[in-house]
Amino acid sequence: MATATMSSTKQPARLDTKRAGWMNNWRGDPSLEDPSLQDFPWNKWYQAGNENDSVIYERARRACREANEDLKLGSFDIEQGHVSRKLIENAPIRLVKPQEFTDQMVKDLITKELEKAEVVKSSKPEWKKKCADLGYVIAGVATKLKPTIDLLMPQSLEYTLPYGCLMLIFTGSIARRDKKDAAFEIMRTLSDDVPAFEFYKEMFPTTEMKVTLVSFYIQTLDLLWRLAKYSSLGFLAQLGDALFPRQKYTFVKYTAPIKATAIKLKNLCDAEIKALHVEIQTLLNVHAHELQTLGLHIDRFENNRKVSDHAMARRHVSELLDVWNDEVGDIEHELQSWQKLHFSTAQRDHWTSNGILPCLTKWRDLSSNSILWICSEDQGRQSWMTEFSLDLIRLCQTQGQIIGFALCDRPNGVKWDSKMLLKHLICQLLHLNPSLSLEEPEAFGIRAFRRAQTLKSTVRLLTLIIQRLGPVLLIIDRLDLCSRDAKAFRGKNVVQRLSELVKMFPKSLKIIITTSKIVTVEEIPGLPISFATIHTRRKLRRKYEDAERASDQRLLLRCQRNLSLPLSEAETARLRRRGWIRRSSSSGDD
Repeated sequence: MATATMSSTKQPARLDTKRAGWMNNWRGDPSLEDPSLQDFPWNKWYQAGNENDSVIYERARRACREANEDLKLGSFDIEQGHVSRKLIENAPIRLVKPQEFTDQMVKDLITKELEKAEVVKSSKPEWKKKCADLGYVIAGVATKLKPTIDLLMPQSLEYTLPYGCLMLIFTGSIARRDKKDAAFEIMRTLSDDVPAFEFYKEMFPTTEMKVTLVSFYIQTLDLLWRLAKYSSLGFLAQLGDALFPRQKYTFVKYTAPIKATAIKLKNLCDAEIKALHVEIQTLLNVHAHELQTLGLHIDRFENNRKVSDHAMARRHVSELLDVWNDEVGDIEHELQSWQKLHFSTAQRDHWTSNGILPCLTKWRDLSSNSILWICSEDQGRQSWMTEFSLDLIRLCQTQGQIIGFALCDRPNGVKWDSKMLLKHLICQLLHLNPSLSLEEPEAFGIRAFRRAQTLKSTVRLLTLIIQRLGPVLLIIDRLDLCSRDAKAFRGKNVVQRLSELVKMFPKSLKIIITTSKIVTVEEIPGLPISFATIHTRRKLRRKYEDAERASDQRLLLRCQRNLSLPLSEAETARLRRRGWIRRSSSSGDD
């Protein structure tokens, strides 16, 4: 029950496009219908396209959307969204021109709605109303006498269950009537205390007046929203009132700010009527339009500059990659070429089932090493690691992670050395972040790429890139297929170089390496590497085990019978290895 309640009360407010559209056009744009209305004061309260008005009224629109969505998603009425749909259905639809909305039309509309309400009220028989009043009286008396009745009620189930259900019905009925009475009283008080506004016909509004109007709207909407939830008369709301403690609302603290804001708005309007600064307002509008036009030109210029810089950076990166073209190949379409391959990895060997996911989680949360080395034996079958690396690359790209990757299982028997692997990582990072070539032209120039002929100079270039990019993830798949560089500086291989690199950037660089050969920490000690070994080796099937056992028994039978055909050395070693025979301690014979 607690979990369900939590999930229902914390649903996020979603945007209601219909409600938002109605709020965006609540005043309409009379200038599109009648040009003579452009200079009318009431037309200045909201101008479509005016940035200042959009900012001011955005708070009101957002409050309207949130309240509307809360009513729609709320579970206090059986027909979900009933109240919100009524709000939308009753939204004012523009059927006539704005200038034809007179006071008389509003009065006629109110009179018509009152007549409809009277017709509905008169259609109900009088005896039903009397029965309802009698029922409320009985429910009230029963609720007040509940403590006394509880003492006299037998504790057997045939009495307690009907009595409990009856008290639930009485409690819900009383709560329903109390809510109706409270709602009507609040609305009556509010209509008496809030003055009627007619200022929009006679004055040009100031920014403070618009802000105050928005505050008045939000406060009124907040009260109506709380009142709607409080006075909900649905069956679920009645059941909730009967079972759970009723929420206490002090509506005075919500009506008081509305009255104060209304008085403030009226005072502002009275002061504005005394001095209409038409010429100043016109001058400000002209300057605002000029500033808005200037802002649009600046934005357009900035967008064009960014597009031009990006194209220039792309071209410069392409020239840099051409320096290593024979070694790195087609960087732009590298990932697309790999994604076209179809992998037939067995389900038991697939990364979703072989146990690599807990290793990744442990490395992320517990390990202080920045390098994760994943080892597994392929046993002559297609390795699962390349498919795992490709899925990991796609995941990182969707998350916006800066990533460089090198897939060493090259086609056509091509083998990379350590230097080619690092060059491929450099090209990947520059291709994804071309702006680096313009920000650091000296560090990332054609001359620097041509000088990168050794493993040391290539690592130095990779260090500069990682230093400027920030958090980077490097994925090196099937490192065991690369040939070791015999000319590595001071005998250091690519793993040792990468280990030095992560020591320089312990918080901004992570590396994942995969190999199809088992590697242990004893083989490369002293490096910041965490090892994850995935065992996918198959056990021999029973039919093969039975066949080998039968063959061993035949050989043993020949040995025991001392047949003329002696056992060969290989057969003797096989039986001894399997424990069928043992070597004599004196002569070494079986």
